[in-house]
Amino acid sequence: MHRVLVLNATLEPLNTVSVPRAVSLLLSDKAELVEAAEAQLRSQRAKLPMPLVIRLVTYVRIPRRMPLTVTRRGVFARDNYTCQYCGRTLHPADLTLDHVLPRCRGGKTNWENIVTACKP
Repeated sequence: MHRVLVLNATLEPLNTVSVPRAVSLLLSDKAELVEAAEAQLRSQRAKLPMPLVIRLVTYVRIPRRMPLTVTRRGVFARDNYTCQYCGRTLHPADLTLDHVLPRCRGGKTNWENIVTACKP
């Protein structure tokens, strides 16, 4: 079965839905057709173009995700368990975290300032 791209009122992509759900949104005037295929959907009384992209009439607020907290496991996974100074891949027990700009000089504990380093 084909999928239809659903855009927010601001033309941001939201989701994909099935063709029957897209037709339902179109017929209830909750969405408008942006792009259609050459094929048509036919019923006993009507013909509709096959929707490919629809746009919602009203804006749907998308909750923004909270920023991820910095954890040892997260930094190790991001850096693929590889020391950022010597390039060796090591076991997590042989790794540590290092602030690129030290905290004593105003460095923050955030994703941009922490890297994986080997203990030596």
